[in-house]
Amino acid sequence: MTVARNTQPSVLGSYGDASTASNPFCSRFVRPGARVYLVPGHSIAGYEEVNAAWIDEFVSSLREARCGLVVGPHGTGKSTLIHSLMATFRMRYARVTHTALHSECHPKRRTTLRYPFKQWRDFAAVLRRTMSNQLVIVDGLEQLPLAARIVFVQAIRHRGGHLLATSHRALLGLPILWRTQATPLLVRRLASDMLENIDPQARGVVERALDARDLKRIENIRELWFELYDVLQLNSVRDQDPQRDSTCHSDFAS
Repeated sequence: MTVARNTQPSVLGSYGDASTASNPFCSRFVRPGARVYLVPGHSIAGYEEVNAAWIDEFVSSLREARCGLVVGPHGTGKSTLIHSLMATFRMRYARVTHTALHSECHPKRRTTLRYPFKQWRDFAAVLRRTMSNQLVIVDGLEQLPLAARIVFVQAIRHRGGHLLATSHRALLGLPILWRTQATPLLVRRLASDMLENIDPQARGVVERALDARDLKRIENIRELWFELYDVLQLNSVRDQDPQRDSTCHSDFAS
């Protein structure tokens, strides 16, 4: 990554090299897997990183149910939770496959059983490769038509596999193993963690931006990070008009 040299103080940090003054809400810091999922805990902050005991309980529930859902609105950490569990999944299952359903596919194709997965992989091919003690992870299962979804789940069960899917809503016949949601306390905790190592001036900019919002109305935390990314960039530009790093932006797919 090439970044112009900058010897002037930045709202993102008073550093000699602008490459070290990265926006903490840049996509590489907020994308799924960049951070460990937080669950309600007994700490002062109210939330804590998933620990071994919590993970064991979740995996045990999944193995008992064989198929289950992680349900929540857009941008509330469903994919982050999956990434946080992936290492344990690989130890507990003979094989783990992870794929996502496209949301922009042609409507006519969504009425067939040949609904495409990410990178145009057909879910029928996934079924053919499913074996005993395999975990199939699917992001966005609700996009599959009901008839196709029933066939898909039954086929995985028949082959001795397990299914963990994310969805924005409850789905018929699949137990909900965990619900994700945005809360003011969670937003504050995540923002505090992300601002830990940045310049105090930049921290103040973000904290004032958060204070100006009604955090109880926040449903999509990822969208909030996009907004805060722009807030910091605009303040940085006002201070010194630096060259913007085109490789670090908040527009990415989840």
